[in-house]
Amino acid sequence: PPPRYTQCLLPLCNAPLLNYTLEFLAVSGIQEVFIFCTAHADQIRQYLEYVSLLAAPIKTYNSSNCSIINSIFIASPHSLSLGSDSKWRKPHSPFTIHIVTASECNSVGDALRELDAHQLITTDFILVNGDVVSNMRIDKVLEAHRARKKADKNSIMTMVLKEASAFHPSRAKGESSIFVLDASTNECVHYEALYAYPRKRRVTVNQEVFEKHPEVEFRNDLIDTFIDICSVETFVLTTPIASFREQVPALFTENFDYQSMRRDFVHGILTSDLLGKTIYTHIISDEYAGRVKNGQIYDSISVAVLSYALSPSPLASCCDSKDVLSRWTFPMVPDSNLQEDDAYEHLHGGIYKEQNVVLSRSCVLGDHVQIGTGTRVGENVRISNSVIGRRCVIGAGAVIEGAYLWNDVVVGEECSVIGSILADGVKLEKRVHVPRGCLISFNVVLGPQITLPRYSKISLRRQPKEDIFGDEEEEEEEDEEEEGVCIYILRVF
Repeated sequence: PPPRYTQCLLPLCNAPLLNYTLEFLAVSGIQEVFIFCTAHADQIRQYLEYVSLLAAPIKTYNSSNCSIINSIFIASPHSLSLGSDSKWRKPHSPFTIHIVTASECNSVGDALRELDAHQLITTDFILVNGDVVSNMRIDKVLEAHRARKKADKNSIMTMVLKEASAFHPSRAKGESSIFVLDASTNECVHYEALYAYPRKRRVTVNQEVFEKHPEVEFRNDLIDTFIDICSVETFVLTTPIASFREQVPALFTENFDYQSMRRDFVHGILTSDLLGKTIYTHIISDEYAGRVKNGQIYDSISVAVLSYALSPSPLASCCDSKDVLSRWTFPMVPDSNLQEDDAYEHLHGGIYKEQNVVLSRSCVLGDHVQIGTGTRVGENVRISNSVIGRRCVIGAGAVIEGAYLWNDVVVGEECSVIGSILADGVKLEKRVHVPRGCLISFNVVLGPQITLPRYSKISLRRQPKEDIFGDEEEEEEEDEEEEGVCIYILRVF
């Protein structure tokens, strides 16, 4: 069987998620990146070496007590030199990458405790998951965070949030958050996570919040991008003694019950009477930021990348894989050719085609379509709102609508694939019909002449329980919400 995929290497519009996150950091002028990852560190290292991102021999930290289920990026503005073979040696790619591997960490809290124990970071840093797609300039947020620290010595973190309606496609279904903010400073004075089950019908806010802050806003129109600016412990000289200000990593070290960033750390800081720390928010509206934390958002972000020119408003079409196709993530779009061997051109109607693609004269390409090199499309084929990988073969009379075909997929004559994902090496024989919500794993062969039930998941391997899009903050809810899981959930092999 093919090697197991780690989440940050899943293809989004034919480019690994990791590429989008690194480009986001590079555009913002970040110069040093630490990647905390799991046993899949070898996959990440091999990929980075393949695309020539690593400047010098990889600086690897191995520890017996740290590993993270989803890759987490720690970005520091500290400057380091780059090697001569690195893509990031160029002016638009200015950072060095370090890979941190470990074996037993299970949360963001464990990672930050490891960070504090080894003193890997000594200045303010950016904490971001390895599945983030964004075109914002984080350097401006960092400047604002530092200025705020001078005015408020207890400020320890800035959370980046995006304005969006309660039914925005980039908002994960079944979960939401209420942020209670000071109307004048955007200080977060209360945070409450809301889930589909068990449903909360009331939110309790401490009365002291209203006494300290005369005007507050209760907001549920904000999407959490999970991009945070964090402060580390700083030395403060006072008279007659010197002291330290406890900041984010140190607070995780002192509180071993802090595991998740939002549910434990943010909620704990805001409800503590002893710590006296403050957390602020930075709210974006025109810029794009989204985290591919489940299959629904994977589908939504793809459209935003491809369809900018066809959408009347950024709020009308801000969604991940399709957000990329809609060009709401510009410049993180296919024709920017983020990978060294990409060669996409942008055609009318939101169509992106790489070189060496063979299209029959009678095939019809609708809006928001991306096709990778080496793909052949037969007679009378109809494709719309779909991403087709490299070296795929689509037989005569096939219909592809709202689907994601990864590399080396073969679709036989008169087949249909609607709203589903076909992983690398899948083969559909003649007249196979894949309805909405199906997920076909690596190298599966189906047919001929069969129709799958909706929401089918087919693999050559037995499936573990964890979701490849899993988030440590959702683990406690997974058992209760299992029947309502998004139809595009991709399992680990």
